Parts: sequence; C-alpha cells; structure tokens
Amino acid sequence: MEGRCLYLLMLVLLGLTIVNIVHGQGTRVGFYSQTCPLAESIVKSTVRSHLKSDLTLAAGLLRLVFHDCFVNGCDGSVLIAGAGTERTAFPNLGLRGFEVIDDAKTRLEAVCPGVVSCADILAIAARDAVDLSGGPSWLVPTGRRDGRISLASLANNLPAAFDSVDVQKQKFAEKGLNTQDLVTLVGSGHTIGTAACQFFSNRLYNFTENGPDPSIDSSFLPKLRALCPQNSGASNRVALDTGSEDKFDTSYFNNLKNGRGILQSDQALWNEDASTNTFVQRYLGTGILPRLSFNVEFAKSMVKMSNIELKTGTDAHTNWYMSKMGLVPRTKEPHALLIPFPTQGHINPFLKLAKLLHSKGFHITFVNTEFNHQRVLKSRGPNALKGIPNFHFETIPDGLPLTNMDATQSIPALCDSTRKNCLIPFCNLISKLNNDSQASYAPPVSCIFSDGIMSFTIKASQQFGLPNILFWTHSACGFMSFKQCKNLMERGLIPLKDANYLTNGHLDTVIDWIPGMKNITLRDLPGIYRTTDPNDILLDFVVEQIEEASKASAIIVPTFDALEHDVLNALSTMFPKLYTIGPLELLRDQTSESTFDSIKCNLWKEECECLKWLDLQEPNSVLYVNFGSVIVMKHQQLVELAWGLSNSKKKFLWVIRPDLVEGEASILPPEIRSIGGLVSSRASFEAPCSGRLFDSLYICREWAFGMEIDSDNVTRDEVEKLVKELLEGEKGKEMKKKAIEWKKMAHEATNTNVSSNAKSDKPLHVAMFPWLAMGHVYPCFEVSKILAQKGHHVTLISTPKIIDRLPKLPQTLSPFVKLTKLPLSPHIDKNHLSQDADSTMDIPSNKLYYLKLAYDALQQPVSEVLKTSNPDWVFYDFAASWIPQLAKTLHIPCAYFSPCPAWTICFFDTPKQQLADAVAANRTKPEDYYGPPRWVPFPTNIGLRPYEVKKLLEDVKVNETGASPVFDLNKANSGCDMFVIRSSRDLEPEWLDYLAEFYHKPVVPVGLLPPMMQGRDSDEDPDWLQIKAWLDTQKGSSVVYIAFGSEVKLNQENLNELALGIELSKLPFFWVLRSGSVELPDGFEDRTKDRGVVWKSWAPQPKILAHASVGGCLTHCGSGSMIENLHFGHVLVMLPFLLDQALYSRVMEEKRVGIEIPRNELDGSFTRSSVAKALRLAMVDEEGSAYRNNAKEMGNKFSNQDIHNQYIQDFIASLHNHKYT
Repeated sequence: MEGRCLYLLMLVLLGLTIVNIVHGQGTRVGFYSQTCPLAESIVKSTVRSHLKSDLTLAAGLLRLVFHDCFVNGCDGSVLIAGAGTERTAFPNLGLRGFEVIDDAKTRLEAVCPGVVSCADILAIAARDAVDLSGGPSWLVPTGRRDGRISLASLANNLPAAFDSVDVQKQKFAEKGLNTQDLVTLVGSGHTIGTAACQFFSNRLYNFTENGPDPSIDSSFLPKLRALCPQNSGASNRVALDTGSEDKFDTSYFNNLKNGRGILQSDQALWNEDASTNTFVQRYLGTGILPRLSFNVEFAKSMVKMSNIELKTGTDAHTNWYMSKMGLVPRTKEPHALLIPFPTQGHINPFLKLAKLLHSKGFHITFVNTEFNHQRVLKSRGPNALKGIPNFHFETIPDGLPLTNMDATQSIPALCDSTRKNCLIPFCNLISKLNNDSQASYAPPVSCIFSDGIMSFTIKASQQFGLPNILFWTHSACGFMSFKQCKNLMERGLIPLKDANYLTNGHLDTVIDWIPGMKNITLRDLPGIYRTTDPNDILLDFVVEQIEEASKASAIIVPTFDALEHDVLNALSTMFPKLYTIGPLELLRDQTSESTFDSIKCNLWKEECECLKWLDLQEPNSVLYVNFGSVIVMKHQQLVELAWGLSNSKKKFLWVIRPDLVEGEASILPPEIRSIGGLVSSRASFEAPCSGRLFDSLYICREWAFGMEIDSDNVTRDEVEKLVKELLEGEKGKEMKKKAIEWKKMAHEATNTNVSSNAKSDKPLHVAMFPWLAMGHVYPCFEVSKILAQKGHHVTLISTPKIIDRLPKLPQTLSPFVKLTKLPLSPHIDKNHLSQDADSTMDIPSNKLYYLKLAYDALQQPVSEVLKTSNPDWVFYDFAASWIPQLAKTLHIPCAYFSPCPAWTICFFDTPKQQLADAVAANRTKPEDYYGPPRWVPFPTNIGLRPYEVKKLLEDVKVNETGASPVFDLNKANSGCDMFVIRSSRDLEPEWLDYLAEFYHKPVVPVGLLPPMMQGRDSDEDPDWLQIKAWLDTQKGSSVVYIAFGSEVKLNQENLNELALGIELSKLPFFWVLRSGSVELPDGFEDRTKDRGVVWKSWAPQPKILAHASVGGCLTHCGSGSMIENLHFGHVLVMLPFLLDQALYSRVMEEKRVGIEIPRNELDGSFTRSSVAKALRLAMVDEEGSAYRNNAKEMGNKFSNQDIHNQYIQDFIASLHNHKYT
C-alpha cells in the first residue's frame, strides 16, 4: 500500500496517454542552448548578409516584429502567407523583411530541423537589425510557439499614422504597455526607415482650412513638399528621422522638438500630450527630470513587448511548416478539467490538487457553478477569477433557482440537481474548450478530475473518450461507509422506521461486517443514515455515486497507508484503480505557492483581523473552532458551545458562518461576545474539512488525537470540561504527541524530506549579528518578532547602546527573544572612537574604519555566544565576512541576511569566482560605477552618479593613515549557506534570480516586512493624537510627508535649499526633522505654519503614512522608509544621500513610482527650484499622474497580507529544509 502515492497516479495518467508533462514553460534566455546552440549566430549572420545589400531592411524587420506582436502577440502569425491573412491587411501592405526570416529559417532547418520557431527568429532578427544599425543589443528570451491563426480582420487595430496620442495610449495599454513604452517603441521604430508620402501628405497641403499643419517647422515644409508633391502615393518615400535615417539614435526626438516629425502621430508626442512630451524631453536630457538612456529603455520595452500574449511550450512545429507544407501543430501538454462538488469543503482540496497538477506541467481549467462563481467574485473582487497563465476558470449552471448569495445551498437539493442537470452543460463546456483550442494556445481537454460525488462526469468522459479520475475528498473510511449504504438498506438497518429509532437503542446496533473496520455501531456511521424517509434523496444519491465510481479510470483519496491501512486494503479489492496521494497540504508545500497568490475561491469574504489577534497570543494557547461550510446546528447548541468555551477561560478563535444556525441568524448572546476569545464570521484561512460523524470516530478512537462532543446532547459543562482537558490535561498532551507522530508519517507518505520535516516539529533557534547601523538592526529585530510569534527562539546580538534603542518587546514574545549585549572592545583608540560610539549614527563617515575594527574585535565574544546557545542558524550581513568560517567551525549553517534588496548585493559585489574573465570583472575606474555592472544580463538603469562615486572613494579613506575599512563583500556573499533578502519577487524578480544564479545558493525573499501597528505608536499616544488632529484638517492625499531617517545628516546648505524648496512648492507638508547642529532658514516655520508642520521629536511614521491626508513622501530612500512608503502606495520624491539609498532611488524611478530631485552631477548639490518642481510634479501636476497611479498600484500589491504571510511561511520552511542534520 505504500506505493499508492502521487507518483503512481502520474504513472496511471501516463498509461492513459494523457501525460506529457512540460517543465519550465515560458520564454528564457538561452532556450535553444542545448537543442540548437548555433540558432542565434545563424540568424545574425543571415541578417548581416541581407543588410549589406539593403540597409533599409533593418527598419523593415523592426516594423515587422511590432506588427506581429500587436495583433495576436509575438507568435509569428504575420509571417503566414495566403488570402485573408494578416499580411493582406491594409496596415501591413508595406511590411518588408519576410525574405530575411525565410532565409534564416531555411538555414536553421538544415542544422536543427523542427526546433526553432519563426516567432523567435523574428524577435532575434529584429534585435540584430537594431544592433547592426548602431543601436543597442539585448538578451532575447526565446521559447515562443508560433500562432496558428492569421486573419486580416485582427490587424485593423494596429497603431496608425493618423492616431491621436489618446488613441495610441489606448492601443498600447490594451497590450500591457504604458506611456513610456509608447514613446520608446515609436521612437525606435521611426529612428530608422522611411514612410510613404500617402501616410502624411495631408499635413503638407490641406491639413486645415488655411493649409498645412501649423506644427511643421516652416523651414522644413518646402523640403517635404519637394519630396512629396501633391497627390503623390506609395512610390514616394521620406526618411522618418531626417538626417539620421540609417542610424539608431535619439535624433528622432530632437526632430520632434524642432517640428520636424514626419507622421502626424509622431509630432503629436511632442505637441499634444504632456506625459509623452515629458518622455521625449527625458530622452533628450532636457526638463526637470533626470535623463533616460534611450538604448537601455528601448531594450526593456522590446523585452516587455515580446512577452505580449506569449504562446510557449516545447512543440517544434512552426508557421513556416504550415505555410510551406500545410502541417498543423499538435500540442503535448496535458489539459486537466477539474470539477468539485460546489461547497467550500470540496472546492478547497480540489484547488490544491489543481495547483499541484499545474506545477507539474498541466494546463488547468477549474469549473465552478455559476452560483459559486458569483459568490467568489463578491467575496474576493471582480478580478478574483482571472487566473494565471495555463490556469483558467469556467462555469456551468447547477440547475437550482437563485438563493441568498451569503448562504450555503441546500445540500440534498444540490446533490439531486447536479446529477440531473449538469451533464449537458458540462459536455457543452468540453466542446467549447476543444473548439477554442483550435484558435488559441490552450490544448484540448485530455483528462477530467471529478469529485467523487459528481459522477455524471463519467458519462461525459465516455462521450469524449477521456480518462476520468474521481477525487474522493474525504477519508478512506468515509468512502467505505458510503460504499456500504446499499448493504445497510438491504439489511433493513436504514432508513429508520420512525423517530423512536433515534433513542430506542437501534443506533447502538453493532456493525461488524464492514471490511477493514471494527468496533463500530450504526451511530458511528454518517449522519445521513439517521433519516426516516424511505425516499430520502441523499440515500439514493449515495448509492448511485458509489455504483458509478467503479466506472472511473482511477480513484484518488487524500490519505496514506499508515493512517487507514485496513480500510485501504479492503477498498483496493473493490476498486483496483484506487490510489492514495497523501495529505494535499503537504504536497502543496512541495510547490512554489507564491505562483498561485491570486488563485483562491473563498465563498465568503475574508476577515483578516483574527490573524492580528492571533499574532498577539502565546504559542499553542488558542483553541480553533470551526464547523466547515456545510454543517448547521440548532440555536441552543450554539449557545451551549459558546458558554462552554467562555467558562473554560481558555483563548479561542471561533469562525461562525452567517448560516451556521438552522433557519435563523447565527447570533451569540451579547454577554458571550465580549468574553474569552475572538469570534469571526469569516476566517482568512481554511479549516480542515472534518467534523463528520464517521471521521470523528476514527479521529477520537482509532487515531487518538481528538475528543468527541455528543452532538445530540451538547452541554456547556461538557464543552468546558473537554476544552480544559484538551489544552491542559494529560489526555490532551498525549493526543498532541499522537498528532505529531501522525504528522511525521504523513510527511513520509508524501515523499517529503523525512529528516528535515521531523526536525520541523522542534522550534528553531536563530542567532542574529547585524552590522552596527540601525537600518540593519531594525529589520533583524522585526524578523526576530515574526519568528517568535511562530514559536521559534532568537538570540539577537549587538552592542548595549543599540539594544537599548530598540522598542520594547511585547510581553508575549519576550520569552522567545534574547537580546544579548556585547560591548565594543576598550582597546580601540579613544582619539578616534569615543566611549559612547556604538553605531554608525554615533560617528562621522570618516570614522567608519575604527568602528569596523571594533566590530571585528567581537569575533571571540560572538563565538562564545554561539557555542553556548548552539543555534540552528546564524544570520549576518555584509560587514561580518568572518562569520561563515566561524559558523563552519561550529557546524552551524549561516545565512546572509540583507535588509536591502538583492540589487544592492549584485551591484557592489564583483563575483570574480563566477566570471571567467576576472580582469574584465574588476571595476577600477569611477566611471565603472556610473551604470550597471557589465555582466548583469538584463537591461537596467541602476548606477551611481559621479558625485556619489566620489563620496564612496572619500568615505573609505580615513585621515592620515589612508587606511580603509575592510568590507570583503565577495567573502561575505560566497561564504553563506543561504541568502535571506528583505525583498519580494514583485519588487525585483530578475535580481533575485541573478543572485541565485551567480552564487549557486538558495535565495529566500522574506517579504518586505511591512510596518506593524504595535508598540509605541498606540492610539492613545499624546504625540500621535496631536499629529492626527492636524492631519485631520488636511484634504485627502494632499500632504507631503518628509523624513530622512536616523543616519542621514543634512549640512546647512542642503537644509536651506530643501526647506526653501518645500516652501516654494506651496504644498501642505509634515516634516519630521531631527534636532542637530543645523538650523532652518530664518522665518521658515512662521511663513509655512498655515500649511505645514515641522516636528522635532519622535513621530509614529506608519500611522502618519496610513492617514488619508498623506499623498506623497519626500524621502532619503532608506530601505525601511521605502518599504513603509510603498506599503501605503504613496508617490515618492527622492533625495538619497547614501549609496544603497541611491540605488533604491534609481530602481524606483525605473519603475516610475518616484521622482528623484535633480542634482549637480559633480558635487551633488541641488536647488530649491528643483525641489519645488519635483514635489509639484509628483503631487499635483498632470504629468505626474502616472507616477501616482503606479505608486497606488504598487501599494495594493505590497500591502497584501496574504502575500506577506506566504513569504514568511516559505522563509521558515527554508530554514527547516536547509538546516544541518
């Protein structure tokens, strides 16, 4: 029986000819590195050969890829020849370059037949054409499939020469491209090549009543008229970028500025719209915003465009075959259609199964009833069921009349209706999906996973010739009990003769003839058997479902052999194709859950307040009470349960559905709602789908990790007694031990790492030793609290002064977090480092050398702490490069914990050991840091300004010695067992992947650790009350919050210009200004007191940022501050002073959620005017609306508590999995 597990199910499906699992779907750089390693060089050679004879083909290829991507996505469908294809559409009549693609394909077929798609050839060829024309090169992700549909009618919405900017924006937005992409891609497409006079000659003669387009430069008009006489047609052509038509450069934008744009749609980018005008200026280096690199941004936009409506996979057939040989591609990916019984307790396990299958390469279609579909949209929002690539939702009707959207439908009625009414709609859905597969990437349906009580699907699978796998979501003993329904009826035991049989002892009849089950009575069997109705719908329904089950291709049950050995043996003789797959929750842990963040089907709206309450409770102290999505009870039972819980004096969390009480509202007595625990109408997590009588028998008697309350006679005294026994009695302790034993066996059954999961039952102990900067210590402190909330122990090591600066730990967490003070060495020269200097905020930057010496002198004390505490992990960061060797000596795994995003590590470290050309890798000149490291494989604007590099070189030198602090970044990075990064994949997916690739180590994003509303900033704090009173008087989203953290020290000149710029902006502001040696300009506070506050003491930053009046932030870009700002979705005005802050600013500007205040490139100075302009652009000007919208969108994403919790869960799982044995 141990063989009945998920991999055997996969073998069964393989035998049914439906499994050809595709791993690693999606495009990637180097897709053909194994199957056709010469692919890109062959394409480039072909392009070079054609350009030698006709340089204008470069523009043709670039336009060809644009026109391909804007119709059906980048699928090569524009290449298909024939009547009515895209090539014949009016906008495509002038396309050129088809012969280049045909030539390249012919050469590739000779070397790698049937491997490289035409869509990929086109994308590579366009890149090479730009490169050979003097433009940038970039890494092209490959692996596209070719489209099978090419219709002229689909090409009518291409961007046109006469489009207004608004129309262009709309067309680009429909493809997921923004305004910057619009300006960039149009500019790139028109910086080389020509246009026929017929597309713009109206501008030259009859544009207005008075003649030509007035936006054309008057000195340029005669030249255009000479090239395009009136009524000239397609044969007359004019260079789109006058004076530079064969060179890829920015002169196109300069022509727009000078009124020399050729097409009406081109000139409109400068004349019509402020947002497009802004980007033109940024590419020219004019205006108040920093200059953008056209080459870098173009490469990024091209990669972005190439991902429009991707069709990916491993099928080798291409459109070239279709157009030349008439072959039709066939897909290999399995397409699983999953349909659960329409209640929450069945939908949840089906959704887990769907995610698991998706992670194994299946295309998924998940079927809800129309009623439940609407309930999910109501509870989770209009976008809840949009799905993700290869995972889609469909609906069928359930045949019942509409009822209350917040109530569970009648189960008997639902059972009867689904078996009678759902077959035809389900068959229609299969036909629709198979027909759609002819016109889209989705493969035809290849198998059905159906609920064990939705057996009408077996008829559908027979009709379509598909395998049908029944998923019995209950236990095996539950399955066996329903298998015996017909037998019980034939023996006269059910239905009951009358109501007296409920109390006359009939239910105590011993049932000793069911295979694999012993010591049971009729009372122990499912509650549906207690009916007195001889025509009971549910009895007839169960008999029918069990009889149909034998016709299934396979039956799967989420259990394992050790748990239900005897029953499974018996069932296997009745159903030879029955397989166990183990607990789905454990199987789900083997997948990347973050992929499925958006895939949920809650039928009730989530309430997350209970999670905040749980975070405040001690570990193992709360009783969780839940009766699933179907069970109903009488009002008196509810009251007795409530009083029993209350009288127990134990903490509890009780999830009560609105329809839990039969026939009336689920309302507790008011005196109970204020006692003992938390009552939630909808929890934000899922309860186990048990509570059934028969499962209860096995849980309590056979498996011995539960206690049973007699549902027919619920009393508060009995509830109180059992709760106390469960939480504090000896029997409760024994049950917990037993539960842990079953958990270990469950891990074994699901083939997880037994040793690592066995360890996971024991709380972890993590030691942390951060660098002596509060920006490094605070994130460690936050992680310490999170680990403590999960029952793990932390030893946080730092200096006495730093420890004393930390907020007080909540009382419930104090036992789990040990704050260890290690004083710095007294031997450090006191002339250079004062007695009180414990951190970077206590010293000027030129004393950093001595602070690092003192920090390194803590090696021996830290070693003693680690030896004594013997932690499971030790966390360190960039400064403690000696920790890995120490940890190795002590046999302790070590993790590099970075409070900054991965891009900081990647930018400042040169991974010499990973690069073949170590000489080229060294950055020895200042200008080497002005842009991204040359080995970073993706386009980015990240880099330092000259004044920042100068400061970097100055800061690492100290006084007369010329010595510098030794921060061996490569040693620190290379020595760890794992990277733990305060970041997320939404923020920097490419940098996280790059870090993992170059160091060949696990990289675990712990999430952004958003601000926690606890500790000092309580609602009763007098400072907060005063601040809130002022904020309440301001308009919504009108206030600029200004703060520069604990490390930044403004000089007098900077403070003056900053203050006067704030004043000049005329915006409301709240400025948290630390007291120091510099002063505000005379009269500043008096002049701005009607619209601003200068706050010179501690301020509750998260509460201020959460206030509705705050709309933006002027920030130094410290990691902690940036995360809080992004969490609340505020647009950023950025003025970085430290190097990691500068990189954060560049990336946020790249993501267009913030505007960096322009500064002098050589000395870093800035002016009050630049401060004011940046503030107004971000907060109120129309040109800044895109930044404000992007910031809000990012805030919605980063404030999602579910995503944050998932990162924490994955982080702790990684600590268990990578812990030394």
